[in-house]
Amino acid sequence: MSIKCVKIAAIALCGALTISAGSVLAQEAKSLDELLGYVKQGQVTESKENRAREQRFAKDKANQASELKKAEAERTRQEQISAELEDAFEANELLVAAKQAQLKEKLGTLAELFGHLTSASGDLATNMEFSIVSSQFPGRAAFLEELIAKMSGSDKLPSIEEIERVWYELNREMVESGKVVSFTAEVARPNGDKIEQQVVRIGTFNMISEDGMYLQYVPSKGSLEELARQPSGPYIGWAKSLAAATGSDSMQKLGVDPAGATGGSFLAALINSPNM
Repeated sequence: MSIKCVKIAAIALCGALTISAGSVLAQEAKSLDELLGYVKQGQVTESKENRAREQRFAKDKANQASELKKAEAERTRQEQISAELEDAFEANELLVAAKQAQLKEKLGTLAELFGHLTSASGDLATNMEFSIVSSQFPGRAAFLEELIAKMSGSDKLPSIEEIERVWYELNREMVESGKVVSFTAEVARPNGDKIEQQVVRIGTFNMISEDGMYLQYVPSKGSLEELARQPSGPYIGWAKSLAAATGSDSMQKLGVDPAGATGGSFLAALINSPNM
C-alpha cells in the first residue's frame, strides 16, 4: 500500500467521524439554530478542557522546577558540609602531628627509659610464660604483653602503677624461685581426668602432686599435667615423702631437673631409661 493511499484512507476516516458526529447532532437538534448552538457549545467545552489541560501542565512544570531547585540547593549544602569536613580533617591531622612532636620533645630522655622498660618487660614476659610459678600466679605474662603493646604506641605512656608492677613481678619471680610451696591447682591425669588437688612447687625446677607424682607445666595451656611415665628409682619415694611433709619436718630429699618442669632433658632421660 502506498503512502498516498494511507493519506486518503486517513482523510476518509476523519471525514466519516465528522459526518457521524454531525449526524448525531443533527438527529438531536430540532432546527438549524439549535444545531448551531450545539456546535458552539462543543467548541466552548473543548476550549475549557484545553485551558484546564494547559493549567495542569503549567502547574506540573512549576512543581518540577521547584523540586529541581530544592535538589540543587540540597546538593550545594552537602558539598559545603563535605568541604568543611575535609578542612576539619586536614586541620586535625596537622594538630595530631604537632601534638606528637610536642610529646616527643617533652619526653626527652624518658623515651630512652621507656625503651629499656619495654625491653625488660619483653624478657620478663618470656621467662614468666615458661615459668612454673605462673601455674600459681597466672596472668602475669598477659599484663606484661599489654604493657608492651601500650608502650609501643606513640600516644600512650605507662602509669606509675604499671611501672611499679613490672618491678614487683620481677622481684616476685626471684623470691618465688627460692621457695618450696604447696597450693591447690587443677591437674590433668594421663587418662584425661582433671582433678583439683594439692601440688608442691619446688622453686622454678619441678612440681609434684599430693600423691608424689611428677607434674609438667604446659605454657600454651597454662595447665599442669601428670607425666604419663614417672621416673624410676628412689625419685617417686622422695617425692611422696616431700608431699606428705609438714613445715616442722626436717629437710627432705628430692630429685629435681635443673632444666625445669616444662620439658627438661634430665628428667626426660630418667623417664626414658629402660627398666626391668
